[in-house]
This record gives sequence, C-alpha cells and structure tokens, in this order.
Amino acid sequence: MLEQPRKLSEKLPESSKQSEYNSLSDFRETLAGEDKENIDAARRLVEAFLAQNDIRGLKKALENKDKSPLYLIKDKNIRKKAVELLSFEIKHQLQGRKVVQEAPLLENSTEVTEKDSKDMQDARQELDELLPEEKESQEKLLQEVDRRGRLVVNTVVSQKFGEKRAMRQSGGFQTIIDKKFENSSRQNSELLSAVMHRYSLKDINDALGVTDLSQELNKEKIDTAITIAAIEKEVPIYTEVEKNTGWIFKKKEMVKEQTGTKKEPIAMGKLNGNINDTEKAYKIVYYVTGTDENPYVDPDTGRSGGHFIGNIVLPESIAKKVFTQIEENQDFAKKVLEILDPELMQEQLYAKDAKAKENMVKIHGREGYMPEGKKFLIVPEDRAYDAIERDGNNKSVPRKINPAYIKTIK
Repeated sequence: MLEQPRKLSEKLPESSKQSEYNSLSDFRETLAGEDKENIDAARRLVEAFLAQNDIRGLKKALENKDKSPLYLIKDKNIRKKAVELLSFEIKHQLQGRKVVQEAPLLENSTEVTEKDSKDMQDARQELDELLPEEKESQEKLLQEVDRRGRLVVNTVVSQKFGEKRAMRQSGGFQTIIDKKFENSSRQNSELLSAVMHRYSLKDINDALGVTDLSQELNKEKIDTAITIAAIEKEVPIYTEVEKNTGWIFKKKEMVKEQTGTKKEPIAMGKLNGNINDTEKAYKIVYYVTGTDENPYVDPDTGRSGGHFIGNIVLPESIAKKVFTQIEENQDFAKKVLEILDPELMQEQLYAKDAKAKENMVKIHGREGYMPEGKKFLIVPEDRAYDAIERDGNNKSVPRKINPAYIKTIK
C-alpha cells in the first residue's frame, strides 16, 4: 500500500523553507508514494517532448488536467511546488540549447535550427503561463530591490546627462549614484565609502581578487562579467601591550596598540537609510566592457572604449535571489538596473535622438550605447578561484578563465 503524501510543512525542518530546495530532485526526495511516481512521470514526459523539440506539445501535455502527471498530485501545495521546480528545470534545459555548452543537457537532443531557437524563445514565454506565481515572484523581488536596494555606477555619459546627475557634473567617464538621496547625504557618503577605492569605483577585478582581468576577457571575447560578494569594511585590531612611558621617570604601562586589521560586514540600513534594516549588505557587480565587434560607445563622441561598472547594493537575502535569477536569465540584471535608476539606463540603452539612433543602428546594429550582452562571465559567491586560473607565484594575476563559468548567447 502506498504511503499517503505528507503535508508540505512536514517535509523539511523550519530552517528549510520551500524557496531553498536546490532542485526538483531534492524536493522529490521529501515525498513518498504516488507523488514521487507522478514527478518521475512528468520528467519522462518532458524528456520525450524535448527530444523532438516539440515545445508546444509539451506545454499542452503538462496543462492537460485529465492526463498530466502533475494534476494527479492531490495536495495543492505539493503540486504548486512541483510545477515551479519542473518549470525551472524545463527553462534551464531550453536555455542549455540556446547557450553554447560543451555537451547537450539531454542525451538525445538534436541540432537546433534557427526556427527551433525562435520556437524555444516563444515557448519559454508561454511556459511562464504554467506558473504565473513565478512572474509574480519576480515582480515582488523587483519591488524589494526598489525598496531596499542602492546603485552606484561608473560609466560614460553625455555632457547633458553628466551636468545633471554626475558627481563631477560633467560628461565622459563619471560616477553616478541613484536618486534616492541628495548627493551630500550621509547615506550616499556611506555608500561610496563601501564600494569605492580612494579614486575609483571598485570593479570586477576587485570583486574577483585579481589585478586586471581585461586581457582574459578580451581573449575570450566576453563583453559582460557578473559576480556577487559581501560588502565588508576593514577595521583596526587593537591589542594591549606593555610599554615604557615617560622621559625621566620611566614607568611601564599597558597601552592599546594597533596590531592589524579585520573585515566586518556592513548593515544595509547604513546604506539605504532604514535603520531597522540590519541585514548584511551585498553587492552584485555588473561589468560591461564590450568587445571590438560589440563595443561600448561614448554618447557624445561615438568612440568605442566605454564601460559600465554597476555596483548593485542589496541586503544579503535579496542579493542572492537576484543573482540566482541572473544566472538563469542574464537580461534580469538590466531589469534590476532599470528599477534602481531608470533615468541612467534610459541614457545607456537608447540613443539620445533620432539621428544618433539611426547611426547606432547603422554602425552597431543596436539603438543604445551599452552593448547587448552576448558572452557572459558569471561567477557565484566564493567561486572566484575556481572561475579564474591564477599565476602560481602571484594569486592576484589571472591566467585563464574557466569555460564552465562562461555563457554565450547566440
């Protein structure tokens, strides 16, 4: 006799909320009996349809309330979570066919034609309808980004935009802070202190612990690099030591002396003005440099060689959710940037007037100055040493990028 399915709340301890399941396989292991069998049947259905590149057939099969294995799962919460994780799995496999990888995600996957690729893009949008909660979840995440996040960017801007928004009120390469506070505010000072060196914005090199990654990015024709890290500040370490003091009548006293430094986290509330926001601050570094074939263009001069160093500053939990979305869909990063500073992204993604737009389309095949991401280096937290091969004698000198961390969009 098959075991009765347990309620969703009974599957894992309180510390393991449903958003923290790593995969459908992990979730499956918390189930019993028919629920487990129905998930296995749904997976076989997915493989069968994807092997034939029949995306729309798959969508119909999964939506069929009379025959779909998913609808045989009686517990609504279990079914909802199974659909969510299966939908993510399907999208990952579809993305695997669009993204150039060393091996196909399915053993019997076939060569994908241009028509198949468009079908898959259409299907990916249609599959979102299977789980409207996922779209709603993204919208809620973006609302949290807007409510609690900050943005500091160093990029090339037009003279007109720079006079209005740049710290030095000029065009060219400038540092731009989001418009949540006045430039002279304490929050902005704290923010700049957290993400800047003395003279320049911390960039992808700082986040990955290397001196200069540009040569390796150029070699691989990577136009965009993204990573995530905690924001920490260095604070002095003082130790009490015994010292002789005085000139004539010397005596020994215990005095505090700095013996080193340590890193401490920064509370998000110091950066976003909400004193109750005690969560650790994280940054997602979004670095766009362009390539010879896909350059970053100066809005005023039309010259290539621009860059975009975006420090997306968020509470730890929100930052990790955002980064997970970016790993699945790199365009999500631009949604986050547009939420945090729509005016700046309008400047970057769209030419300033009709003539400039016509020239950009004619010369570069796009409307804006920021290049469209075609090849990405995506490095999760604490994976920098695996992603970047280092010099044997000097670990800050990069030698080679691990191809496992590169995604190429056709």
